[in-house]
Amino acid sequence: MSILESNSVEDTIDKHFHEGSYLINVFPFVLGLVSTVNVGCLAELLKQKFIKSDRSDMLLSTILYCLFEAQDEMLCCEFGQVFSEKNDVKLAIRSDLEYRYAAYFLSVCGCKCLNVTFPSLLRDTQFELLGHYLCNTSTDISFNFDNVRLSEKGMKVLDEILTCQHNLCSLKISRLIINSPNCVKLMCDTICKYNLSIITIWLSGTYTMSKVELDSLGCLLIILKSVECLCITCSPVQSLISSDSFSNALCDTKSLKQFEFGIYSYDDGKMISNILSQNSSLKTLRINYVENTDYLTMIFDGLSSNKTVTWFTASPATRVSDLIMLGQSIEKCIAHNQSLTWLDFNLKVMWSSSQVCSICTGLQSNNTLVTLDISGCYIDKTASDAVCIMLSLNTSLQHLFLNPVHMEKPEAVAIIDTCNTNTTLVVLSLLKWSYKWRAFKFVFSTDQKIDHMLDQVQKSRQDKKKPILKVIWENLENTVVKKEILNTLKFINTPGIY
Repeated sequence: MSILESNSVEDTIDKHFHEGSYLINVFPFVLGLVSTVNVGCLAELLKQKFIKSDRSDMLLSTILYCLFEAQDEMLCCEFGQVFSEKNDVKLAIRSDLEYRYAAYFLSVCGCKCLNVTFPSLLRDTQFELLGHYLCNTSTDISFNFDNVRLSEKGMKVLDEILTCQHNLCSLKISRLIINSPNCVKLMCDTICKYNLSIITIWLSGTYTMSKVELDSLGCLLIILKSVECLCITCSPVQSLISSDSFSNALCDTKSLKQFEFGIYSYDDGKMISNILSQNSSLKTLRINYVENTDYLTMIFDGLSSNKTVTWFTASPATRVSDLIMLGQSIEKCIAHNQSLTWLDFNLKVMWSSSQVCSICTGLQSNNTLVTLDISGCYIDKTASDAVCIMLSLNTSLQHLFLNPVHMEKPEAVAIIDTCNTNTTLVVLSLLKWSYKWRAFKFVFSTDQKIDHMLDQVQKSRQDKKKPILKVIWENLENTVVKKEILNTLKFINTPGIY
């Protein structure tokens, strides 16, 4: 019997409409050709398949394709009832065609209220497709976009949609990426005009942001009160000090939890330090470009009195070494700060032995820092002794990444031996780091003495019912080491990693 016959369509859907079926891609074309099929029965079959699949994203995409090909509004309305209980639709769609299918369904399904989530990246063309169908729909819709990347053209389309869509309950964009200079102010004006719910704003590109654009961002932070993450990775970017309203907004905002920016001047560093001393909401600070590492000393002065930041990552623009003041500032910060749990310099500082000693001195009395990455350090006997004393006194550190530029075997043995008394450390990385090749290389090959010592450490921890220590000193790549960080961190949400 031909699949084009109506009773065969229903029978075939019942048997083969599921993920993995070799026939599933045929149904959209079949429904476009069959006009005599029982609409109610067919919609019920599609609904049951969708519900039994635990509301599968991929199956829903195929169903929307079928409904679009059928061009039957009654069929869309019948299927739309499947969302009457939860009122939520999560659309795993990627191509422009899939956006067209979704927009058509949303515009004619007749649901009273829908909460629609688009987890895939949304661009200008897809916004245009949504606008074509949704400007006149009567459905009350709430949109949730995980990722939106817009140019000036896309921002204008968004403004048109919001002007026409009187039934839009809310628009929440988890991550808004702007990569065109002219649309930053337009973006801010649009968001403030309609009081949109935006959680993350990511401004990327190679343009220079103007004072006007920074002023607009400052107004947005104060008016909107929903932005939790602001990442400005434009390079170069206008100096922070060019906009008083922007820096004042960073001081006063109560919603911002993560901020990423570049420090381009002494005054920028001083201003960030001032913001840290006044802001009461910030939890993650990422400095992705520091023109002079001396500026970091001021930031750590601000962190010393800050009570909210838990995650700090810095990437100096150029590799630097032997800055005594930086080591002393970090020592002061980690000795007094009671909130910082993650400190990472992304292999951008060549730590001297004296700096390592300063940091370890601060850690002796610290009881909050959980992860420290000062890879690219020099570990001589003095620094090794400082690390050993710190490990014997510190009761909070769980992940220590030294990855030294230089360290002799006796120093490595001494550090590992101290772990017999330390019971909190979970990961210790002693991979040798090569500046020239920017890669990790092994420190030493398999060694019986070290293997025996590690066995003793693990046995001691088992007897004390403490976590097993993971010592990384074999031939591993940088990516593997960073993966080890992520796999190990069970204690913290990682907002600083994209």
